[in-house]
Amino acid sequence: MKKHLRAIVATALVIFLFSTPLMAKEKVLFIPKGTMMCYWQKVTEGALKAGDELNIEMTVRGPRNENHHRAQIKIIEFGIEENYDAIVLAPNHEHIVVPVVKKAVDRGIKVILIDSNMSGHYHSSFVVSDNYAAGQQAADHAAGLIGQKGTVALVRFAENNTSTADRGHGFIDKLKSHYPQIKVIVSPYAGATTGSAYHTVSALIEEHPAVDLIFSINETTTFGTLRILKEKNLHQKIKHIGFDFNETVKDAVLNHEIDAAIAQNPYEIGYLGVNIAHQRVQGETVPKKLFTETVLINAENFNTARVQNIIKQNLCGN
Repeated sequence: MKKHLRAIVATALVIFLFSTPLMAKEKVLFIPKGTMMCYWQKVTEGALKAGDELNIEMTVRGPRNENHHRAQIKIIEFGIEENYDAIVLAPNHEHIVVPVVKKAVDRGIKVILIDSNMSGHYHSSFVVSDNYAAGQQAADHAAGLIGQKGTVALVRFAENNTSTADRGHGFIDKLKSHYPQIKVIVSPYAGATTGSAYHTVSALIEEHPAVDLIFSINETTTFGTLRILKEKNLHQKIKHIGFDFNETVKDAVLNHEIDAAIAQNPYEIGYLGVNIAHQRVQGETVPKKLFTETVLINAENFNTARVQNIIKQNLCGN
């Protein structure tokens, strides 16, 4: 009788071990827009921290640059083939990745967007800075810097990139509605590299020599703008508000080569994205959208506690 009972228990244990879903480790594929810029390194750092805390099997794969749309599609296809539980994605194009994202969702993979939105609405949740509000924040500060009159230029990043587009819309809308004596010039799309931004801003300054202020809308456009203004010794004549924060921007702010920079919290964006993905895989209800903070940093507020905290979340190597 005892032998028979032990056999039943052993059989039940074997069945449990092979059938229980607890044996399978949750798998999340994390896909940034690109891998070169410090911003994306900090986003990834936050994502990996969340994965470590939640005991998730994390895979990070991203295209080299933010305009490598086809590379991002191939990475999503890899996630489908490997049957990941969730994909945390920063889409680098508003429309191109929609069909493959739909395919992933149809296969039962949970998709969480971070940083930028996309068309299609197949994702479960969206973690993002309030980019429209950040653009308005830049507009208010720009108006103050030039006495609410003059000419400002908006240096755009890349077409169909929703995060930077929202910043631009917020910037222009606020200037038009509240500062009618300010003329706004909108640059062509500068592209995804510092070099292309440099040439775009160089041409803009040559065509509009009376511009009073430039708002560069992301990390690469800020680098390109900073470079051309310093090269032509114009950083004291033309005001400059940048977007995104790193060691180069920090030094430029402290040296008064950039009048202000708006910083996101990239670490938090990555961290929250993976946490939301985990909750969705576990069947929990998740918010449709989560906003993370943006902070305007200049030489005057640099040493305040709030600004120092956001700086720590942006500098690579910290």
